[in-house]
Amino acid sequence: MHRSLLAFCIWTTAVASASAQSESSDVRQRDRYFSGVFQKVRTNPRPLVTDALGWLFEREATPRFLTIIAGLPPTGDKSNGWLVPSRTRYTWKSLAQRLDRDGTGAIAAEDFDGPSEWFKVLDRDRDGVLTAADFDWSDKSPLFKANTSAKMLFRSIDTDGDGQVTPEEWQAFMEKLAQGKDYLSQDDLVPLFLAPKQAAAKPNRPRGVIDATMFRAFLEGDVASIFEGPRPGDRAPDFTLPLQHGKGTLTLADFFGKRPVVLIFGSFT
Repeated sequence: MHRSLLAFCIWTTAVASASAQSESSDVRQRDRYFSGVFQKVRTNPRPLVTDALGWLFEREATPRFLTIIAGLPPTGDKSNGWLVPSRTRYTWKSLAQRLDRDGTGAIAAEDFDGPSEWFKVLDRDRDGVLTAADFDWSDKSPLFKANTSAKMLFRSIDTDGDGQVTPEEWQAFMEKLAQGKDYLSQDDLVPLFLAPKQAAAKPNRPRGVIDATMFRAFLEGDVASIFEGPRPGDRAPDFTLPLQHGKGTLTLADFFGKRPVVLIFGSFT
């Protein structure tokens, strides 16, 4: 019964899609395609169902949806389905294939074929060579953990929040740590490495209770998106957006064929 119903639905879809084609050659080609699909479903529907479920759970929106209906809040890591690893063509593997000619797993500055400024940016641990560690952006990376600590320290020194630490800000920070002394001791530095105090935790929503506000925001695209961005290698969709300073707009098509453009797409912001 279930097989017959599934086969009937697929056959109905095939007929409706084929009838919408205006040219007879397209209709015949589509008929042959769906006829083959119908035959496979009738003889063994299990692979089709397995493939469909596999495709569904590969979508970024699926684990996010399941997280919401489970009553779990968004987190800053990848533990509960809210965030997924970024996709990029510019990985350590792609760079090593071009420049790591001796196969040592490290690229020295003299072997790098780009501007020296780029090398300095890519050499995140500043050890003078590029390695796989410099391209590890996961939350388990030592660089990620060090960057998190550095960010907290930097924000406490950068009092005006302009992204730069001036000599005056550094002096004020030192005086704060010294507490009236004209020097710093080892004990004065201990507070810098203490974990920040956590605010009192709010009671968790019971599991299984759907957060209606979060669910509505998810469907409306205010929290993440049910649509995925382009994958590496896909053609970027054209768009027009207002400039940040509010004067004029920017259209992606205006840059095609004129200058290199770096695009970062995301389904969660």
